[in-house]
This record gives sequence, structure tokens and C-alpha cells, in this order.
Amino acid sequence: MARFFCLIVSFFLLSQALFFTIPSVIADDTSQTANAILDGDTITEWICSPDCGSETVDAIDWYSTTLQANQPAQIFIENLNDFSAVELSASLFLGNDTNLNSSVNIGSNDNYSLSINVEQVTQLFISIEANDGFSHDGTNYSITLLVETDNHATTATPIEVGNYLDVGYVCKSDCPGGVVDSEDWYVFSVNAGDQIGIVAEELTWFSYLDFELYVLDSQNNPVLHTYEYHGGSTGGPQDYSVRAWFNATSSQDIYVRVFTNQSDDVLYNLSVSKGEWVDVTEDDFYWISFPDLNFGDTLRVQAIRTDVPNDLDILLFNATEFELYRNEVVNNVSSSPEELMAVEDCLVCSFSFTLSNEVAGLTNAKPASSHSSTQTITWNPSLYFVADYTDYRSNPPANSQIDNASVFLSVSLLDSVSVVENYELYVANETGIWMMIDSGTVVDDYISPPNGAWEIGQTSITNEKSSSTFRLLVTDSSNGVVHSHSQFEIYNYRPKACVTISGDLNGAYVEGLPIFFDATCSYDLDNDDLSYSWKIGGIEVSTSEKMSVNGSSGQLDVQFELTDNYSFNDTVDSSVDIVPFPTSQYSTTDSVEYVLNASYTINSQNVLYDNTTIAPEWTEWEIIGSQIGIGLGIESRIIQYSETSIIFNHDNTSKETQVSLSQPLSRTETALKVNLILIIRNVDNGTETIYDIPMPTSEEMYENQSSVMIPQSSFPFFKTVYFWDRLAVVDDGIWVDGMSSNSQLDLEIPTLDLIKYIELLVQTIPGSQLPLLFLGLAVDYALYVDIDLDFDINNEGDIQIYYRPGPTSNGLYFESTLTVDQQDNETCTLYPFTTLDSSIDIFGSIGLRLRIAQPGWLTFGLGYLVDDPMFLEGNWEAEIVNSEGPLATSHDIQYMLSNASLGAKKIVFIPEDDSPIDNQSNGNQSNDDPVVNNTDTNNDNPIVNNTDTNNNDANNDGNSGIVNSPSDEELDSELLNGNALIYTGISCLSVLFVSMMLVMKVRKRRKAKRESMNLHDQHQKHQYCRQVGRDMAIPSSILDSLLLMDEYEKMLSIDRISREHGLSPEQVSQELANYMAATSNVQSNASQTNASASFDATAEKTSPSLPSNPTAEPKYISSTSNLRMRYDPTQQGAARQKSVEQAILCPTCSAPLGIPSQRPILVTCPNCMTQSRFEN
Repeated sequence: MARFFCLIVSFFLLSQALFFTIPSVIADDTSQTANAILDGDTITEWICSPDCGSETVDAIDWYSTTLQANQPAQIFIENLNDFSAVELSASLFLGNDTNLNSSVNIGSNDNYSLSINVEQVTQLFISIEANDGFSHDGTNYSITLLVETDNHATTATPIEVGNYLDVGYVCKSDCPGGVVDSEDWYVFSVNAGDQIGIVAEELTWFSYLDFELYVLDSQNNPVLHTYEYHGGSTGGPQDYSVRAWFNATSSQDIYVRVFTNQSDDVLYNLSVSKGEWVDVTEDDFYWISFPDLNFGDTLRVQAIRTDVPNDLDILLFNATEFELYRNEVVNNVSSSPEELMAVEDCLVCSFSFTLSNEVAGLTNAKPASSHSSTQTITWNPSLYFVADYTDYRSNPPANSQIDNASVFLSVSLLDSVSVVENYELYVANETGIWMMIDSGTVVDDYISPPNGAWEIGQTSITNEKSSSTFRLLVTDSSNGVVHSHSQFEIYNYRPKACVTISGDLNGAYVEGLPIFFDATCSYDLDNDDLSYSWKIGGIEVSTSEKMSVNGSSGQLDVQFELTDNYSFNDTVDSSVDIVPFPTSQYSTTDSVEYVLNASYTINSQNVLYDNTTIAPEWTEWEIIGSQIGIGLGIESRIIQYSETSIIFNHDNTSKETQVSLSQPLSRTETALKVNLILIIRNVDNGTETIYDIPMPTSEEMYENQSSVMIPQSSFPFFKTVYFWDRLAVVDDGIWVDGMSSNSQLDLEIPTLDLIKYIELLVQTIPGSQLPLLFLGLAVDYALYVDIDLDFDINNEGDIQIYYRPGPTSNGLYFESTLTVDQQDNETCTLYPFTTLDSSIDIFGSIGLRLRIAQPGWLTFGLGYLVDDPMFLEGNWEAEIVNSEGPLATSHDIQYMLSNASLGAKKIVFIPEDDSPIDNQSNGNQSNDDPVVNNTDTNNDNPIVNNTDTNNNDANNDGNSGIVNSPSDEELDSELLNGNALIYTGISCLSVLFVSMMLVMKVRKRRKAKRESMNLHDQHQKHQYCRQVGRDMAIPSSILDSLLLMDEYEKMLSIDRISREHGLSPEQVSQELANYMAATSNVQSNASQTNASASFDATAEKTSPSLPSNPTAEPKYISSTSNLRMRYDPTQQGAARQKSVEQAILCPTCSAPLGIPSQRPILVTCPNCMTQSRFEN
């Protein structure tokens, strides 16, 4: 039993001993169970194998981590030697525990590192184990993982423009603690036009630091950017500021790689700023104003200078101290200003501070003057960053040349803490007494208008403007310190009403024709929206910008009122005298006669002159108490030539004539002259200096246009600028259907120095009275203009006719057709005239850019820009453009009489025969005799029919009761009475046939003679053209048109024709006189020939074979009520009608005849052609 017990005890002791000698299995002894280690982690663990004594056996430890693409990592392992002097072995695997990358042995109390840089996402495995030694093999160790996340462009650290990085670190090899960080990457965004400055300042001595700027290409690979670079390794160990700058041409991301090529570590700070590059001339200075700051803001100002010259001082002032500094520098008045920062000979200098009352000083309300009734008022502190190249602090370099330094100035907002402020607001009444109207607590240094809008006109109302003056008191709510105690003004200028009137007919306004009133020339200095009101007799008739009125004879009074957004108005009263239609002003009256239809060609010429000033548009900014406006002056001459046929169609049944106008033909000539109007307006007193100058053009608008040479900075150093100094024909026009025309004109000139242009015009134009351009400034400034205009010229013509049915009736106007009641032998007079409606729409833009060069000449007390822009010096730009419609419009309308009025007469058909008696038996046979015998079935007796049925007298006007009766209807409807038919018999038919043959023969002979006369006339004219036309430079068609014009139109046309044909006006006038003389001779010869031909034709009308009745006894007609004389409009016919005293019957055929009472008399009957001699 004892032996058994001893065996059990021995076994137990042996098992315990074996327990301490068997190796332990730990959870991290395989890669599958590896401990995770992260960036920045430090882990301390025990490792021991195989001789561990009484310590725990841990043969191997595994760790794992995952790196992202382009991330370098360092694994630091330190052997702590706190149990035994054992050597450790560390290995690095990529992806798995078999892909060995590197390994290292770490002796007692040593530390080593493993480094890796992967291009893609990779899992790392690290194994640590103890190497077998002579004694115990165990110790504690520490492992640390450092991963660099900003060592590649794709993993760059984002920063904002204006950021400031306090401390950065780069080291390539000889690094403290063995920590290697060979490069740092940053990325920031820029916009097109940004001026960017980058500075990396070395904080460790005698080290080298560099940086590079990159952009990513289309494959997202970094490529070097374009920039200016100074300092760094090229500047030597004493150049501690590495600096670069560039101007961004597009919106993009910029990458910064900071690195060192030396073994030493480098500490640095980094700043990226947006500012402005300025050039400062020796003995001068330059400043930038920063007005949009607030109390509580933390700012960093920075200046970066080029390497040479090196005597530029950088200063920082608040508003009060800046006035003192400028007074000392400009006026040499010692005022001892206090700077917030002053660095002499600054290469790279910066200053950070928080805006407080001590820094900012007492501030003013801004804007000091405003038109907007909703304008917020601020009292932000203003700082002035100054680059000084004067002897204010140190003398500029003493050499034989004037140096120029370039420096980059920027201000960055680092932080902002709102400050609570109390305010009180007062307004001055008309007597100057201040009344409190508002108070309260605000942050961010601004107040809004009480009740939503500033009330304008509480302090002053004049013809020029209304205004209210306010006083503002602002204090810090925490300590009561005054931040601002200042005044500001809210104003409104009265709009300027303007009315133009058009629609005159030959210089007078005519009843029944529209009169056009146009207010587009009105304007408002504040560019307010305007409303319009037109009143006649106190009653509003229109609220449009334009209106028209059809008035009656007498005086028309029109009141126009223009009102702006603030109910400030201006009025214009217009009186127009309206007269009846000027029928007596036609130079001639043409005539046309017709039985049933006829046509006549109306020739017209309408000349429309217009001289319009486009209302100026005003810039939103004011400079040194002046405001700039731009307008256009447009002089135009539109000449429209037109031809229109007027057609007459008469209806014998209704006794109505329809008058119709056909489609007209026209040719329109357009001439223009454009002026650019520049207005400099004094804000204080409202006076305006107006520069009405010829519009500059980059190309010739017309032949032999005048020009000036404008100097420019780049090759070819001069450019030709043409100026539009006279009316130029921009469209000759062609003959077209209708009376509409359209012309378009492009006008473009980029970046013209307007001041230089004006100076050259004064020298070029004789007697020029252009005033000198003066803005209250001493010298160096430039005003540039960019012009891009499209002119759209639309002309709409029309022809109308004025007609008055009776002397006391109202006149009518018609454009297409008119029906006129017209009896036989009645004349209606028509008065044609034309309408010409011309409008010029101007599209595009006019850009105005004012550049003021700083600053020594700007004397103390002149003040600043009213609106205080971000950069006090520099460019102020205004572009006048209207995206919704035309930039400006010129419009005019005019009526003008045609060349002649027209008398249209309805006549009865006249036969070719000149026989004295007209006997019509069936309505188809007629002659020229003054007595007509018609058969009347209701009356067996042949009688004379008087046209006046209400007059029973047998005699009328002493013509034995026989009067003019020019009615075809009556002639067609009346028949010869039965008694006349019995007397005529069958023999009359034979005589009728013979008469018809004779008439046809006479007509043929007359036609042949007329053709012969026409040929003779044409031959004479052709002979003249052959004699004169060889030397004639002007076509006869043009000379014919000149003969139809009045003297004024002829003068204008002669001037145009002389330019078109290369002649002088005197030569054109002489050729016209020669043409008139020759034409008169031709017409005179033609008239003589016609007279001769007419005589011959009449002589041949007597037929030698006519039957005769040698002696007959007249048979008188007792009743003549149914008889009337045939109408004959010729002078011979009228003479014969006056001599008719008796009515008889033809002895042969019993046809009624009208004869004189003289005896003896030989009468030829037109019915039977028998000659009878009456002696009783």
C-alpha cells in the first residue's frame, strides 16, 4: 500500500515537471490567428523559445494589417531585453505567410524597422520569434505600425485656399527615431482667373525643402503644372521660404508635393493664398482695401515678393491710420501713423491677428450713399495692405534707374467669432433735427432697413432728387466700446421724361392720320423700372411706352407722366396742331378718263430723316464723385421709291366705280450715322459733361471713311480705328414686291482706349468742341470700351389715298379698295400719299471698363469709391446688355404726298368720227353729232330729251333745250320711235352699211398715222440719245426720275448720283439741263407732227361719193323732250353743241338733226350720209 502511494506521488511530481517543460500553444502563433495592428498602434508582447526556464513559452507571434494603394508603411520592432539577452527574428510577408518580403534580426536592446510601399490594396503579415541562444531565450518586445496616408497624389490631404498648415514634416533617411516620411502631398481647388501664391517656410535651420505643383492627366497620373518657383534647394540654406505662384486659367485641382532631397529632416509650414499681384514703382506705393471683414475675425495677411529689387516694405493699417499714412507720403505732412504690421525689405512676410476695436479703430457706415431702399448698412472694419517703395521707412536703392518691384498681396480668413453689438438709428428731418427711428442688437456688423425699406425723402426733396440722411451709433454689447458713429444717405433721382412725336404729312399733322407719341427716350439715373401714363383732356388713354392718336382738326394737348419705383415722377406736356388734309400741296394733278375701266400708275418717294438719342444706361458704380453713362446717337435717312397701279372699274347699272390699288413695287435706300455718347455726371451737383463722338469702327463702313491711329502695347503697336463722321448708305436696296425692307449691320470693336480716341478726334476734326475728359482726378487712368452691336433696320411702307366725296363731307382714307358713286361726266379727285415706318433695333452689348492707376497723385481728401469695391485700385467694369430684347430702339414714322394728285373722270363712249350729229338707232351705232334721235316706244313723236327730268323748259342754258347727256345707259336703252323707222326704210340699212365701211377705213388710216407719229417721236428721241448719249455718264432713266422730283428731293438725289457715278454735283446738274433742253425739242417737234397729222386725218373724212339733196325744205320738230345731244368731250364738239338752235328731220331718212339757225347751210345726215342744203 505504501509502495502504491509512493508510486502515485512520484507520478504526480513527474507530471508537474513535464508540464513546465512542454512548449505552450498561444492564440497568435499562426497567421490565421494573427493579431490585428493598425496605423499608429504600439503593442508590447512576450516571446520565448525554447529555453524559457520558469517563464511562459511563446515560440512565435503573428500580426496582420491591410494597406491601401500607394500607402507606404514602417514596422518598428524593439527588443526590450527585460528577461534574457535573446536575439529576435522579424519577417514581413505579403498576402500570405509564405510570400516573404523581408526579414531582420534584432539584437538585445536594439530596434529595427521593416518598410513597404504597395501600389494596390495588400494584406501584410509580420512574424516575430526568438532565436535559440546559450541561455534563456525569452524577452518582451514592442511593435509599432506607421502608415503614411499622404505620400501620393491619389491620397493627398485636401486643403482650402486661404488655409495655413502650422507644422509639417518630411525626412528622407537620417530621420529622428528612424521615422521616414520622404514626401507629403496636398490638393486644393482653384477657379479660372484666380491669382494663387504658395509658400512653404522651413522651420529647421540649415535644411533644404522643396515642393512641386502637379495636375492629373486624363489617366489620373500626376503631371507637372506651369508656375513660377523661387527658393528651396536653388536658393541655398539661407533661403528659408520656398515660394511659387501662378494665374489659374481654368477651374481645376492643384496637387502640391512637399519633399526634401537631403538626408536631414525638415519641419515646415504651408500656406495657399488667393490675392493680387501688383507692380510698385520706386518712390510710389500701392494698397489693397479689404472691407468685407467683421469684428471677431482672425486673419492672416501675407506678402510674397520677387527676388529683386529687395527694398520693398510691407505695411498694414486700419482706415484711420491709413489716412494718416497717405497724408504723410503724398502731402509730406508728418502724422506718425501706427501700423498693424511693418516689415522692411520683405521677401515673404505674414501676420495673423484677430479683429477687435483696438485693431480696427472707429469704422464708418457703408455704403455712405445708396439708392436702394432695401440696402443693408454695414460698419465692417476696413484694412489697407500697403506695398511701400518710398522713403517712408527705408530709402529705395540708390542707383541710376527707376526700379519696379512686384509683390503678391493676400488676406486669408482663418476663423470667425461673432461679436454682439447694440445699435441706435436716427434720421434727420427737413429742419435737420435728428429723430430716433430704430434700435436693437445685432451680430455680423450690419442692419437691415426698418419696416423692410428705407423711407426716402424725409430730409430733402428737390427737382433733382429726394433723400434721407441717417445717423448710426454702434457699440460692443460686452464693454460698451463704440465701434461706429457715422452717417449715410439713401436717395432717389427723379426720372427724366422725354417725348418724341412723329407721323407728320409733309411737315404737318393731318386729321384722320395717326400721330405717334414715343417716350423711349425717357430714362432714370438710378436705372429704376418706369411706368408710363398718357392723358388727353385729363383722361388716361394709355400706359404703354408708345401710343398713337387719330385727331380731328384743331389743337391736341397730350400730357405724359413718367414714374419710378418710388413714386417720383416727371411730366411733359405736348401740343399738336392738326390741320385738314393738304390737297393744295400737290405740285401737279394728273387726269384719267374711262368709260368702264382704266388704270394709272402712282409714283411716290418718301424721305424719312430721323435723329434719335438713345437714353443713356448708367453704370452701377461711381468713381470719385462721378457717374458714367453710355448712350447712342442715331441719325438715319430712309428713302423709299414706290410704284403702284390704281385700277378703276365702273358699273353702268349701279353708277358706281370701284377704285383698287394693286400690289406696289418699291426700292428702299438706307443711310446711317451712329454716334457714341459718353456722359460724365457729377454726383454732387448733377451737372453732366456730354461727349457726342463719332462711333469708332474696326472696319470701313463706307468708302473713304476717316480714321485715326491708336497706339497699343503689343505688335504692331498701332491699330487703325475708323470713325463714323457722316451719313453712309448701308443698303442701296433693290426693287421688290411690296413696301417692306430689312437691313442688318454688324458693328464690332474690341478694347478701345476711349480717352486716347477722344484726344485724337480733337486733333483730327477741325473745330472740334469736345470737352476734356476730367473725373476730378489728376492723371493716370484709362477708360476702355468694348463694342459688339447688331443693327436690325426694318422699314414698312404703305400707300393710301385720301378721297372726299363732297365739298362738305368728311374725307376717307383707303389702302386697298373704295367704291365711289360716279355719274357720267363726273370727276372724282384722289390724293395718294405714302407711309414710311422705320425702326432700328440694336442688339448686343457695350462694355465699359475704367482702370485707375495708383496712387501717388491721389491727393488727400478726394475720397474713395462710393461703393468701396474689394480692390480700391484696379478695374471697374460695366456691361450694358439686354438679354430679353434689343439694347436700344429707334423708331419714326412719316407720311409724304405722292408726286401728283389724280382726277378720275367717267366719260361716255366717243366714236372716232367727227361728224356733227350723232344718230343712234339701236345703241350700237354712234357718231360725233350733237343731236341724238332715239326711238321711244311710248311716244310717237321725236323729241329732244333734257337730262334734267325735273325741268320742263324746252331751252337750257340758251341751247334751245338741248343739253349735255353723257349717259351710255340711256343711249343703250332708248329706241328710235316708230315714225322714224317708217321714214328710214330699207334704204337706211344700205346707207348704214356704207357708213360703217367708211368709218372702218378712217380708223385704219388714223391708226396708221398715229403709229407713224409714234415712230417719228421715238426716232427723234433716239436721234438725241445717239447725239448726246455717247458722252452721257448717267442713264436716261435716272434723268427722267430727276425731272419728276421737287427741288429738295432733286438736290438730295443729285448728291447721291454724283457719288455713285464719280461726278461732281455741278456735272450732274449740267447733264440734266442738257437732257431737259433736248427732250423739250423732241416734244415740240412731235406736237407739230401730231397737229399736221390730225389736220390730214380730218380732211380725209369727207367721202366724195355721198348722196346729196341740193335744195331741201327743213321739216322742224315741234316736240324735243325725248331727244338729247350726243356727248362729245372735244373742243370742236363743245363748239358745235353751243351753235345748235333748231331741231329738224332729215329729208331723206327722217333722222332728227340739230342745226344752227344760219342760212344757207349744208348739213350731212350721219344716219344716211345724205347732204342737204337748206336756204330757208
